[in-house]
Amino acid sequence: AESCMKKIATGGAKIGIFDGGEILQASQQYGLLPIRTEVNQLESSRYYGVGIVKADSCPRKLSDLRGKKSCHTGYGRSAGWVLPVTYFIHNKIMPLITNDIESVRSFFSTSCAASNDPRKSICSGCKIKSGCSEDDDYYDYSGAFRCLVEGGGDIAFTKHT
Repeated sequence: AESCMKKIATGGAKIGIFDGGEILQASQQYGLLPIRTEVNQLESSRYYGVGIVKADSCPRKLSDLRGKKSCHTGYGRSAGWVLPVTYFIHNKIMPLITNDIESVRSFFSTSCAASNDPRKSICSGCKIKSGCSEDDDYYDYSGAFRCLVEGGGDIAFTKHT
């Protein structure tokens, strides 16, 4: 996907097809804008981004999560990163600092948002604290939930299908 983004940005291609996380990357790194989105009417293909907390620590409002520990499916992933971070920033719950990573770092005390690109990882809440990647136990949908269950976070952002 990234090679396609580069080709579009340099004029070597005119269009590309990307998922939600890739659209964020295309916009931030290459200045690309979406021209069309797909609306799928099949109920079975729909999923929602959700935040899961333990029953004994249910916040009254989203701003109560400031200073807490967050678990994400991975940096740039739709349900675990793009949806919650965009929602928090857009609704002024989380301030936009210089970029989305710095905003998350300033809002949560620790976070796990692993990525194979070390410049786009937040590892302070991951199993592997230095240089976390997609191999981390807390990566992906089940990994974000595991992070919450094992005490790595106070909230897990993942998907509900």
